[in-house]
Amino acid sequence: MPEKMKIEVGFNKIARADDLELIGRLLFPNSQVHRFIFLVIFVELKWAAIRPVSSLSPILQNYGIGSRSFEKVRSRLRIAGIIEHVTRSSAKFGYREGWVLSSKFSNSLKKLADTYDLLRERVGERQEEKDRFNLKLCRNSES
Repeated sequence: MPEKMKIEVGFNKIARADDLELIGRLLFPNSQVHRFIFLVIFVELKWAAIRPVSSLSPILQNYGIGSRSFEKVRSRLRIAGIIEHVTRSSAKFGYREGWVLSSKFSNSLKKLADTYDLLRERVGERQEEKDRFNLKLCRNSES
C-alpha cells in the first residue's frame, strides 16, 4: 500500500513560510532527509544554467543522496505539481526534454483558495439545499 503524502496545512505555519526551508517543512513535516532532498532539487532546478535539466541523476550523485529517498521525493514533487518533466514536443523549452520547476502547484493552491472563497460566500435557498444534499451524501458514504 503506497505511503500517504503528508503536507502541513495549518494556517499559522503557512503564513510564516517565508523561505525555502520553511516551505520544505510544510511539504515534508516528518522527514529531515526528504526536506533536504526537496531543497536540493528546488535549488538545482531553479539555478540550472540550461533548462530544462535533462536528468536528475547527477544531482543525486553530487549530493550523495540515496536513490530510494530521492525517487520518493521526486515522485511526490511531481504529483504535487512542484516539478514537471517536459517533453521534446514543448516549444516553450526549445523542444528539449527534461525537468523544470512547475507552476501547477501554486496555480492549484490559488484555485483551491478561490473555490473556497466562492463556496463560502455563495448563499441562497438553492445553495443551502445543495450544501445539505452534499452533507447527506457524505454521511451515507461513510456507512
